[in-house]
Amino acid sequence: MAITIRLCLALLVQLLALQCSAITLDYENTIDTDSLVWSSGLDQPIWADKSAKQGGHLHLTTPSPILHWRRFGPETPTVISETLSKLQIPLLARHPNTDALIPMLISEWAINAAERQITLRIDPSSRWSDGVPVTTSDVIYTLLFLTSGGHDTEYQRNYINQILESITVHNPSEFTLHFYQWNNSVFDFLCDFRPLASHFYQSSDAWPYDFDWMIEPVTGPYEINSDPSPNEISFYRTPNWWGDKQKFLAYRFNPKQVTLTVQSAKTPTKFGIGSVDVINTTSDANWKSEWLRKLTLTKHINRLQFAHQGERPFAALVFNSSKHSAEQQRQIMARLPIAEALTFTSEMHALINNLIAQEPAEPVDIDVLYTDPADGSWLAELVLKSIKYNVRLHPIWVNQRELKFRLKTNDFDIALLKTSAKDDASTRFQSLLDLYQQPGPSWLIYDIPIKRYAYWQWLKLPATIGTRISSDIFDPFDPVTGGLFWIDRKLRADTLSQSDNEKIEERPPVIHDLHLSSDKEELNNKE
Repeated sequence: MAITIRLCLALLVQLLALQCSAITLDYENTIDTDSLVWSSGLDQPIWADKSAKQGGHLHLTTPSPILHWRRFGPETPTVISETLSKLQIPLLARHPNTDALIPMLISEWAINAAERQITLRIDPSSRWSDGVPVTTSDVIYTLLFLTSGGHDTEYQRNYINQILESITVHNPSEFTLHFYQWNNSVFDFLCDFRPLASHFYQSSDAWPYDFDWMIEPVTGPYEINSDPSPNEISFYRTPNWWGDKQKFLAYRFNPKQVTLTVQSAKTPTKFGIGSVDVINTTSDANWKSEWLRKLTLTKHINRLQFAHQGERPFAALVFNSSKHSAEQQRQIMARLPIAEALTFTSEMHALINNLIAQEPAEPVDIDVLYTDPADGSWLAELVLKSIKYNVRLHPIWVNQRELKFRLKTNDFDIALLKTSAKDDASTRFQSLLDLYQQPGPSWLIYDIPIKRYAYWQWLKLPATIGTRISSDIFDPFDPVTGGLFWIDRKLRADTLSQSDNEKIEERPPVIHDLHLSSDKEELNNKE
């Protein structure tokens, strides 16, 4: 009872400051947690390489300017806001190869499917990067923050209120979540949920803009360590990070520092001199370019193609039904060469629905609203390729707030909305459209399940390249699939000191199929 009273007092300020949430908070400890059957997931195998070496400075690029350092609120999601989310460890995760539940911030859990509830125990060693322990107060504050009004978190509020009924607090490290239904969406929620540091967000600063360039405490291995800039952001590894002693987090996240620089016309030159460690060369225009082939003849640069079974980001083109009939929408979509624009190639059309029609049609002008600057390049390609099908597209970048307003007021032709593909992707996407008061229909556009890279030889990959669901081999941050590679600092120094006139035997790209044996994968690490 004393613990319950202290928790209530600690959360009183939060409850008064935040507007009413649909989630019920219960502080009556009616569950005897000592009698529960707890699971830990520690019987699952690790997927990291114990021979990985820590240290070094990793240089990567990001496709769009950095607008702020927030995970939520106006002008989100963006590429950077998604990166910042990866700096936070989720409650639980699914093993990337076996799909079994494994611990993250939560060390143990007890499931009661009949009562549609799960009791969770926070890892006692978990810490925010400023040294403050993670507690149930952080979980409760996050739920209240995301589901209350006034924070520009409409999607999160709608999603959480639809799935989560209530939370019961037992003590600072144990709590029970009660759900409206018991299905796979429960585990998706647990694996997606990343708490906020309540002691940081309860400051007197006004949300959201006073938080634009504030460094948020993290539970993951990397924290922002740079001055505000639209063109670059740096992260330093947290000393004595608590996760280094956890089974599924150890031997990973190896660079001491990571710097992301916004892509520009100078990026290829920077890569050629070793100022950028790896570049994405997924499109055929890059993968088969003579520039890249020549570079591999004079530099110690490897090429890798990796096929994966992970989540594929997808977008949806949402039509304004008041402007275009269902038949007009079908005809427009049939004339948009989306596959060509996404892949710049013909050999991958089988991976994406090819919706190009052959019959001529009357010219049509269409405005396309989009919010992610990273989509600008393929939309520009789509504009060029659509001309021959008599479709004149006009991409218009807008921020999230303007997009929501124009969707709700029907002031648009087509809008490009983005989220992540899951088993229930269509259902979750429809809930997003309902939030924007758009009846649809929408046309889903899936990314291709292949990534291609060119990278310097000092980046070392484990014997088994990636996991079954790894969608980015060189992601340094993702709590489940990221941070598997490391930097050979001596090899980097030796490589950069060599003469540019040295002739290097041409090495064919390593093609990683979904079922490659580990001995073939090891070819990638040979010098």
